[in-house]
Amino acid sequence: MKGKVEYTSFRPLRRLSYDLTTYDRYVQHIRKEGYIGEGTPVKMDWFLSELQNFLLCGKITLSGMYRSSIIEDLSYGFFSFGNASGGSFPGYYRSFIVQDLDGKFDIYRIGMFGTPILVDDPVYGNRTGNTYLTVAKDQTGNSSNILQLNIDQFFTYSKGKDFYKVWHNGRRNGYKNKEVIESVEKFTPDLMLAGELYLGSLPAHRSITSEDGSDFIERLIEYACLRAKLAQKRKKKGN
Repeated sequence: MKGKVEYTSFRPLRRLSYDLTTYDRYVQHIRKEGYIGEGTPVKMDWFLSELQNFLLCGKITLSGMYRSSIIEDLSYGFFSFGNASGGSFPGYYRSFIVQDLDGKFDIYRIGMFGTPILVDDPVYGNRTGNTYLTVAKDQTGNSSNILQLNIDQFFTYSKGKDFYKVWHNGRRNGYKNKEVIESVEKFTPDLMLAGELYLGSLPAHRSITSEDGSDFIERLIEYACLRAKLAQKRKKKGN
């Protein structure tokens, strides 16, 4: 019996103007498709819609000032990566070939995804339905999320300057937060600012330009590479 082949048309994504990313029907579409968490404050909708469009389609200009290097931008595609709890994030990711902290080459993928509100779920218990910025390291037979950054928690709004500061507390399975921060200070000190693990700043109520977003992407990749290095170190200890 011959298999059935189905063909579907591919609709390319494109960088949208700020007027379009903040258009109510488009924002509701992003929420409906699960790219914004059910419990994420509605006041963040415009910013998150603009952020997702930049992550997938924005122009990135590389500075070359970090230890890890983005070698090639592979654009966007549809993928799915799991986490330690057994969940997964299927959807659109931006992909890059990266030379990591040890000079090795791998593919890293960045995406933004929302989670549902859960009450007494048998697996996850109670969840508030946040939005996550995820970074996955894609290796044949060994692909997983390296970072799940809770946007609701780690994107801090500054009213005076009207931007979101992006930071992290270092949380990593198998490590104390302090140990991760100490590793950042040792291997990627450029990510530290005033004693804090700083990943960049993004405008809250206007279009994210290449200048705005490029340093953020580079810092995010640098941090993901550091976390991948720690995961490899832990794996070797387990052996």
